[in-house]
Parts: sequence; C-alpha cells; structure tokens
Amino acid sequence: MLNSKIRIKAFSLIELLIVIVVVAIMSLVAIPSWQEMISENHAHAYANELIMALQLARATAIKSGKPVRFCGSKHHKKCEASWENGSIIVISNKVLRVIPPVFAGDKLNCNHNSGITFSPNGFTSGQQESFYYCPKNFPKNARAVILSATGRARISKTTPDNERIPCNF
Repeated sequence: MLNSKIRIKAFSLIELLIVIVVVAIMSLVAIPSWQEMISENHAHAYANELIMALQLARATAIKSGKPVRFCGSKHHKKCEASWENGSIIVISNKVLRVIPPVFAGDKLNCNHNSGITFSPNGFTSGQQESFYYCPKNFPKNARAVILSATGRARISKTTPDNERIPCNF
C-alpha cells in the first residue's frame, strides 16, 4: 500500500531566479580575472618557447661546429623581419625547427630584426638581444627574453636596464 502522505519538495520560481542572478554576478566578477590569468599564462608559455628555441639553436651550433641562425619567419621557409608570425632555426640553409606564431592579438618584438646567429662556440655575434612579448590588453603581463652575448638566455618581467617592457611597438 502506498503512503499517501509523501511530500514532494521543489524550488519556487523566485528561488531559482535568485540563484541565477547570484551565479551571473559571480561570473561577471570572475571573467576579468580569468582573462588576465590566461594572458599571463600565454606570456609565460611563449617566453619558455623562445628560451627552448634559443637553447636548441645554441646547442646545435656547438654540437655541429657550424653557425646556426634563429630568425623570424612568416612562411617558415626563410628568414624575414617578422617575429609575430613565428620563427625558425636554420643550419646550412636547412630549417631545423619551426617555432609557432604568438597567440592571437599578442605582439612579439626583437631588438635585432634580422635574426641571431650562434657561432660554433655558442656565442652570439657580440651583442645582447632582447625579445619582448606583450599580451593583448594586459601589458603588465609582458615578458622579456634576454639573450647575453655568451648565448645564455633568461626570462624577465623588465628590460635589461630594469625598465618596464615597452609594448607600444
């Protein structure tokens, strides 16, 4: 025999609307923080990608005993002045590795647009190089990859002179 005193509990329409409004307000507060976090992760990830590419180019030059060039390349076949569309590592006119382009809307600049050549001893051609990665809408998350004349690279949140990274290029 069924018990006729079973009560079904449910939410009223007003309670449901209040929950929806609270969730919407929380989402509006969280989205800007989420976007900034994604921006910071993009900057850090791409800076690490550049570090790995520079280390590979340097190690290849030392191991092969031949100069290795790291340069920007739009079509990934030859060196060009554009860094934002990706870059390549070239040894003996052969592309060794292709580095992907920056994330959509972000910017990448190098103070030496013609590329960097590592000599067989692992050194660059005597100058210090800097790459500046600037995420779209969040310039405070910018990262610099600084390459010394000895071929060592590091990531920084400032320029080599401890200045703010310029993102107006």
